[in-house]
Amino acid sequence: MEVQVLELASPKKGKSLLFSGILTLLLFLGQSFKTPNTVKDIVTGTYPLDCFLYFPKSYLFFSPFFSLFDHLTLLSLKQHVAFILLCVLIWILFRSIHLVHRPITLQRLFKELGKFILFGMSYLLVIALAVFLPRPLASLRVNNPDLMVVDFHSHTNSSWDARKSFTSEKNIDWHFKAGFDACFITDHNVFNGSLLSYARAMKGESKILSFLGEEVSLHESHWVVLGLKELIPNGPYDQGKYGLEIFLKEMRKDPKILVIASLPEYWKYHWNSDLDDFANWGLSGFEIVNSAPLALDFDESFRNQIIGFCRKHNLFMTGVTDNHGWGFTNYVWNIIELPGWRKLPTKDIESALLRLLREKRFNAVKVIVRVKKEAKTGWVHLLIDPILVLWTLFRTLPFNQIFSWLFWIWLPYFFINFKRKSYN
Repeated sequence: MEVQVLELASPKKGKSLLFSGILTLLLFLGQSFKTPNTVKDIVTGTYPLDCFLYFPKSYLFFSPFFSLFDHLTLLSLKQHVAFILLCVLIWILFRSIHLVHRPITLQRLFKELGKFILFGMSYLLVIALAVFLPRPLASLRVNNPDLMVVDFHSHTNSSWDARKSFTSEKNIDWHFKAGFDACFITDHNVFNGSLLSYARAMKGESKILSFLGEEVSLHESHWVVLGLKELIPNGPYDQGKYGLEIFLKEMRKDPKILVIASLPEYWKYHWNSDLDDFANWGLSGFEIVNSAPLALDFDESFRNQIIGFCRKHNLFMTGVTDNHGWGFTNYVWNIIELPGWRKLPTKDIESALLRLLREKRFNAVKVIVRVKKEAKTGWVHLLIDPILVLWTLFRTLPFNQIFSWLFWIWLPYFFINFKRKSYN
C-alpha cells in the first residue's frame, strides 16, 4: 500500500514542482521588466508621478486570484474569444500527448468529452467569479489636493440594461471604492437615478460628489449630456442623421450644457463620414476610452485618430467606466486640475467643473488607465494576446503582492509533499 501511494504521489509532486517553478520564474521576470507605474496616461503613453493605485489589505492576501480576475474583467470582447480559443488549444494539445499511445475506444472518447465539458465549465466559473464575486477594488490615489478624479458616464438600475440591484447608492459606493471624487450618473433616457444621487450629494449624505447627466439614445448613437437640469426626451430627435443635427444644435444653444460622443457607437456607425459634422454642429467632446467589453476593442490607432481630431477641433476627451453594475474592477479615471475645489460649496463644484471643461477644452482632462494589454486589430495580435495579458499581469504586480503570490504558488507543492510524508 505504501509503494502505491509513493507511485501516485511522485508524479503529482513533479508536476506541482514544475508548475510552481515556472510561475515563480515568470513572477521574477515580470519584476525585472516591471512597468514604472500600474497606471498610465492613455493620451501620452507616459506613467504619471502624481497618482498611483492603492490595493486594500484584503486584496493583497488573495492577490493571485484578484489580479487574475481584474485582468480577465478588463479583456475586450475579441480578447475573451482569443483567451477561450487558446485554453481549448492547450487542452487539446495536453490531452493528445497524454493519449498518444493509448487505444481509442468509444468509452475513452466519452470520458474525454466529459473532461472537456468539465474544463469548459471551470473556465466559465472563473469568468463568472470575476464578474459577480464581490471583492475589494484597486483605487486611484492622487498626491495633489487640487486634482479631482471624475467619471463622466455611469448607470443605475434606472437604465434598462443595468444590473437590477445596482441602485444609485451602490453606484456611489462603487465609485468611492474605486477612488473617484465625483461621478455623473447618466442613465439611458431617464433622469430619476441621477436626481436621487444628486439630491443626496447636495445634502452631504453621499460618500462622493454626484452630478446630473443623461445618456441620450438616438440614431445609431449615444450621447452623454452634462449640465442639464431636467430630462431631455430623445423622441423628438430620433429622426436619423437629420435628428442628430437638430439635437446637437439645440444643445449648443445652452452654454451650460456639454455633449460627449459615446463609444462604441460613433466608432461603429459614424466613423470618418460624420465626425466633422458632429464637431460643426456643437459636440463638446469624445470618449476615447469606455470600459464596456465591446468598446475595449477600440484600437489604439483609432484612438490616436480621435485624439488628433479633438486637438484639431479643440474638444475635450474622457475615459468612462460606463458602469452598469457588473464587475468589481475599474479601468479608467479622469483627472482634472481644479484649484481649491475641496473648499467650494458643494452646490458650486459642478458648475466650476463644467466651466473648466468649456474653457480648457482639449487640455482639460487627463485620462488615466490601469496598465493592461490593449486590444489591437488583426488575428495575429489576437493569437498572442492571451500570453501578453498574463505577461502584463506579472509586469504590473506591485512589490508588496509578491509574497502573496509566492505563498499561493508554492502552497500546492508543499501540500502534496506534506500529504505524501503523512502517508509514510
